[in-house]
Amino acid sequence: MKMQTWVQAPLDLVAIGGNADGFSPKLDVGDSIIFRGCRAWTNSDDGWDGYLKTTGTVYPDGITTILENCWAFHNGYYWLDGTTTASENGNGFKMGGSALKDEAHNFVVIKCLSFRNKAKGYDQNNNAGSMYLYNNTAHSNGDYDFGLNSSGVTYAAGAVLVVINNISLGIKGTSIRSGSSVTKLTNSFVNSSTSANYLSLDSADVTVMRGLDSSLPDLSYMHLQTSPSSGYIDAGTALPLVTYHGAVGVPYEGTAPDLGAYETTPVATVSYTFTGNGNWDDTSNWLNSSMPPATVAGGTQIIINPVDGGECLLNIPYTVSPGAIFTVMAGKNFRIVGDLNIAY
Repeated sequence: MKMQTWVQAPLDLVAIGGNADGFSPKLDVGDSIIFRGCRAWTNSDDGWDGYLKTTGTVYPDGITTILENCWAFHNGYYWLDGTTTASENGNGFKMGGSALKDEAHNFVVIKCLSFRNKAKGYDQNNNAGSMYLYNNTAHSNGDYDFGLNSSGVTYAAGAVLVVINNISLGIKGTSIRSGSSVTKLTNSFVNSSTSANYLSLDSADVTVMRGLDSSLPDLSYMHLQTSPSSGYIDAGTALPLVTYHGAVGVPYEGTAPDLGAYETTPVATVSYTFTGNGNWDDTSNWLNSSMPPATVAGGTQIIINPVDGGECLLNIPYTVSPGAIFTVMAGKNFRIVGDLNIAY
């Protein structure tokens, strides 16, 4: 009688979790793929992976993938207990790559958000194609927030890297190559764990349900601070030739685009103008008898423009809050006999 023994091979723990990406426009999937308003989170590998392996169909100019208003976060970890392995890469947006570092995956990434991923927020991953990154935000990724400096790549003819209006906040920082094929304009990359430029750094609600119109949840996380105004508002470069949501031109509010993924609607300015002569607390000295309150809020404008030869006499305690604008017109007289407190 022969005895048969079964021996189970041990699990390859290093390989567990690899290739379990959120979205995979990769290998030989095809050309001209568009993602809009998608979220990829808690995938054991990458949020998006564009790694190429051409088989059969050859694309001489590479393939193109477009991402607009997408989020990638908490990738690279086992969802049940947060553990990870070496094969769980954990990039937010991995924009290409190939075995010989010579295949072109042209990526266009607009107004996307990548945060708290195990590895990079936006990763070139040896992509040999063109990469266009406009108005994206990265926060607190485990590796570079923007890692766009792969070595040993054989770039496709005419391949460019365009990085405009992007922002990041994280300890690791960024790594972005330079050269004649690289365009970098009006970006702000901050190596820190804190910043006063944002309404909130709390990402606790990023997985809540979408709106009834299927839109991503409207949160304050990584939106720009308006009072006092963030230095990123109206600080960007206009993109009139960039296609976004099927139309040419990326719209914006204010005098110029904001930096990052979120455009801030300008706060309506309340304006008060002193046009008379004499005491501040005399309503007849103010245009349309509209006198400002004792504490003026951010976003308010006060203009001191007394009649020729007259003066504005501040005869009461007064506080100007952060974000307010206080202007004394040239050649006009403004005298303080009360208390003026300028908060900042």
